[in-house]
Amino acid sequence: MGIFYEKEAIYEQMKILIEERRESTNKYYDLKQKLEAFKDKPSSSHFKNNCRKKNDWSMDIEHQKYVLSKKEKNLSTVSYQDIALKIASFLKEAGQPVQTRQIFQFILERYNYNLTYSNFVSNILPRVHRDSNINVEKACRGYWQYRLK
Repeated sequence: MGIFYEKEAIYEQMKILIEERRESTNKYYDLKQKLEAFKDKPSSSHFKNNCRKKNDWSMDIEHQKYVLSKKEKNLSTVSYQDIALKIASFLKEAGQPVQTRQIFQFILERYNYNLTYSNFVSNILPRVHRDSNINVEKACRGYWQYRLK
Protein backbone atom coordinates (compact mmCIF):
# COMPACT_ATOMS: atom_id res chain seq x y z
CA MET A 1 0.00 0.00 0.00
CA GLY A 2 2.92 2.36 0.42
CA ILE A 3 3.53 2.35 -3.32
CA PHE A 4 -0.08 3.36 -4.01
CA TYR A 5 0.22 6.44 -1.79
CA GLU A 6 3.55 7.38 -3.36
CA LYS A 7 2.05 7.11 -6.85
CA GLU A 8 -0.89 9.23 -5.75
CA ALA A 9 1.47 11.88 -4.32
CA ILE A 10 3.50 11.90 -7.53
CA TYR A 11 0.34 12.30 -9.65
CA GLU A 12 -0.76 15.15 -7.39
CA GLN A 13 2.58 16.92 -7.84
CA MET A 14 2.37 16.38 -11.60
CA LYS A 15 -1.10 18.01 -11.64
CA ILE A 16 0.27 20.99 -9.72
CA LEU A 17 3.18 21.32 -12.15
CA ILE A 18 0.82 21.17 -15.15
CA GLU A 19 -1.35 23.91 -13.63
CA GLU A 20 1.70 26.09 -12.98
CA ARG A 21 2.83 25.48 -16.54
CA ARG A 22 -0.57 26.57 -17.89
CA GLU A 23 -0.42 29.74 -15.83
CA SER A 24 3.10 30.57 -16.98
CA THR A 25 2.16 29.83 -20.61
CA ASN A 26 -0.85 32.15 -20.35
CA LYS A 27 1.33 34.89 -18.84
CA TYR A 28 3.88 34.36 -21.61
CA TYR A 29 1.27 34.79 -24.36
CA ASP A 30 -0.19 37.86 -22.67
CA LEU A 31 3.23 39.49 -22.52
CA LYS A 32 3.90 38.51 -26.11
CA GLN A 33 0.67 40.21 -27.23
CA LYS A 34 1.65 43.36 -25.35
CA LEU A 35 5.01 43.38 -27.13
CA GLU A 36 3.34 43.00 -30.50
CA ALA A 37 1.04 45.89 -29.64
CA PHE A 38 4.08 48.05 -28.85
CA LYS A 39 5.76 47.08 -32.10
CA ASP A 40 2.75 48.24 -34.10
CA LYS A 41 2.80 51.72 -32.53
CA PRO A 42 5.59 54.06 -33.72
CA SER A 43 7.04 55.94 -30.79
CA SER A 44 9.86 58.27 -29.87
CA SER A 45 11.76 55.34 -28.41
CA HIS A 46 12.10 54.05 -31.97
CA PHE A 47 14.05 57.17 -32.87
CA LYS A 48 16.15 56.78 -29.73
CA ASN A 49 16.97 53.24 -30.80
CA ASN A 50 18.13 54.54 -34.20
CA CYS A 51 20.38 57.07 -32.46
CA ARG A 52 21.67 54.32 -30.22
CA LYS A 53 22.44 52.20 -33.29
CA LYS A 54 24.40 55.11 -34.79
CA ASN A 55 26.34 55.43 -31.54
CA ASP A 56 27.03 51.71 -31.65
CA TRP A 57 28.37 52.14 -35.18
CA SER A 58 30.60 55.00 -34.12
CA MET A 59 31.87 52.96 -31.17
CA ASP A 60 32.54 50.06 -33.53
CA ILE A 61 34.40 52.35 -35.94
CA GLU A 62 36.51 53.75 -33.09
CA HIS A 63 37.32 50.23 -31.95
CA GLN A 64 38.39 49.24 -35.47
CA LYS A 65 40.64 52.31 -35.70
CA TYR A 66 42.19 51.40 -32.36
CA VAL A 67 42.83 47.80 -33.43
CA LEU A 68 44.40 48.93 -36.71
CA SER A 69 46.65 51.43 -34.94
CA LYS A 70 47.81 48.71 -32.54
CA LYS A 71 48.62 46.45 -35.50
CA GLU A 72 50.56 49.26 -37.19
CA LYS A 73 52.59 49.84 -34.04
CA ASN A 74 53.42 46.15 -33.81
CA LEU A 75 54.38 46.03 -37.46
CA SER A 76 56.68 49.02 -37.15
CA THR A 77 59.72 46.96 -36.25
CA VAL A 78 63.07 48.59 -36.75
CA SER A 79 65.45 47.03 -39.23
CA TYR A 80 68.74 46.20 -37.52
CA GLN A 81 70.82 47.25 -40.54
CA ASP A 82 69.00 50.55 -40.75
CA ILE A 83 69.49 51.50 -37.12
CA ALA A 84 73.08 50.20 -37.01
CA LEU A 85 74.14 52.34 -39.97
CA LYS A 86 72.47 55.40 -38.46
CA ILE A 87 74.28 54.84 -35.17
CA ALA A 88 77.60 54.45 -37.00
CA SER A 89 77.08 57.64 -39.02
CA PHE A 90 76.12 59.56 -35.86
CA LEU A 91 79.26 58.38 -34.08
CA LYS A 92 81.40 59.18 -37.13
CA GLU A 93 80.04 62.74 -37.24
CA ALA A 94 80.61 63.16 -33.50
CA GLY A 95 84.31 62.31 -33.80
CA GLN A 96 84.62 61.51 -30.10
CA PRO A 97 83.09 58.97 -27.68
CA VAL A 98 79.39 59.57 -27.06
CA GLN A 99 77.25 58.48 -24.12
CA THR A 100 74.75 55.71 -24.69
CA ARG A 101 71.90 57.96 -23.52
CA GLN A 102 72.83 60.62 -26.10
CA ILE A 103 72.87 58.06 -28.91
CA PHE A 104 69.47 56.77 -27.80
CA GLN A 105 67.99 60.29 -27.63
CA PHE A 106 69.38 61.12 -31.06
CA ILE A 107 67.81 58.00 -32.59
CA LEU A 108 64.43 58.70 -30.97
CA GLU A 109 64.35 62.41 -31.82
CA ARG A 110 65.62 62.15 -35.36
CA TYR A 111 64.01 58.94 -36.61
CA ASN A 112 61.06 58.33 -34.23
CA TYR A 113 61.76 54.64 -33.77
CA ASN A 114 59.66 52.65 -31.34
CA LEU A 115 62.49 51.57 -29.00
CA THR A 116 62.99 51.22 -25.30
CA TYR A 117 66.22 52.21 -23.66
CA SER A 118 66.74 48.77 -22.14
CA ASN A 119 66.30 47.08 -25.53
CA PHE A 120 68.68 49.57 -27.12
CA VAL A 121 71.38 49.06 -24.49
CA SER A 122 70.99 45.31 -24.01
CA ASN A 123 70.38 44.14 -27.57
CA ILE A 124 71.08 46.66 -30.29
CA LEU A 125 74.36 48.24 -29.20
CA PRO A 126 76.07 44.92 -28.33
CA ARG A 127 74.95 43.51 -31.67
CA VAL A 128 76.35 46.55 -33.47
CA HIS A 129 79.60 46.07 -31.55
CA ARG A 130 79.85 42.39 -32.60
CA ASP A 131 79.08 43.15 -36.25
CA SER A 132 82.34 43.32 -38.23
CA ASN A 133 80.72 45.28 -41.08
CA ILE A 134 79.87 48.24 -38.87
CA ASN A 135 82.71 50.27 -37.40
CA VAL A 136 81.45 50.89 -33.88
CA GLU A 137 83.33 50.06 -30.72
CA LYS A 138 82.84 50.52 -27.02
CA ALA A 139 85.22 53.22 -25.78
CA CYS A 140 84.59 52.62 -22.08
CA ARG A 141 81.66 51.94 -19.82
CA GLY A 142 78.63 53.76 -21.22
CA TYR A 143 80.51 55.39 -24.12
CA TRP A 144 80.65 54.35 -27.77
CA GLN A 145 82.78 55.63 -30.64
CA TYR A 146 83.34 55.16 -34.35
CA ARG A 147 86.20 52.74 -35.04
CA LEU A 148 88.73 53.84 -37.63
CA LYS A 149 90.09 51.02 -39.79
